[in-house]
Amino acid sequence: MSSEDENSSDEESSKEENEESSKEENEDCGFWVFKQYKKNMQPLSEPTIETLDEKRTYTYIDEYIDDDNNNNQIKFIVVTEPKIFWAYVESIQIGEDIVFSHLSNPDLCHGSFTENYIEVSSVNMGSATGKGICTNAVAYLIKTLMLEAETCKNWFPHKGHVHLKSSYVCAASHCYFKAFMLNGYDYSDDELHNFIDEIKGSCGDYRFKDFTNEEQLKKANGKRKLEKSSDSTVAKKNKLNLKLKF
Repeated sequence: MSSEDENSSDEESSKEENEESSKEENEDCGFWVFKQYKKNMQPLSEPTIETLDEKRTYTYIDEYIDDDNNNNQIKFIVVTEPKIFWAYVESIQIGEDIVFSHLSNPDLCHGSFTENYIEVSSVNMGSATGKGICTNAVAYLIKTLMLEAETCKNWFPHKGHVHLKSSYVCAASHCYFKAFMLNGYDYSDDELHNFIDEIKGSCGDYRFKDFTNEEQLKKANGKRKLEKSSDSTVAKKNKLNLKLKF
């Protein structure tokens, strides 16, 4: 066998091993850590909020430890457009360095809300990929959408939606699951198992629709009861006034 044949054989073998490794990784993305993560996760920071030209800017500040164990401040800035129930991550800054900017690509990281659900519409960390900040970027996007829903409409969206479409299935799914959990949304075991079955040995293309926040649901139900009670009281007063007229 010639050296070219040997090199070709080695390359094919290496390629097959990488494909097999990727397949095994997709079949077991370490989803077992989610239950432990839920027990140990740290609360998200509270924002400072500024309003300008019908937009609101939410600024969140965290601690960031890099690969060399250096401690820095990381700042997430999320901008909302209340009229269209939409928000996007405008920038992420670590120390003095801006590592993520919405200006470079408007479709990088954004989402929206309705009365019943939060939708993470697009996530692409761009040049910030691999810095370990996807989870918190998406988490602060979700938190902002929740705050906006309550502020603008007195809504409490209790469901979470996201369309995962990525070649990096494990990293993307961990980012989304943890981001929703940090905001009180739990995942569905059935949906997770369906997802695992569907992505085996392939790229990820799956729409999650069953993240659920029980606290938000309680608030929404409480609001509906109050509205129903108020409507009933008004109806009784109108009926009484009608009787008094006659």
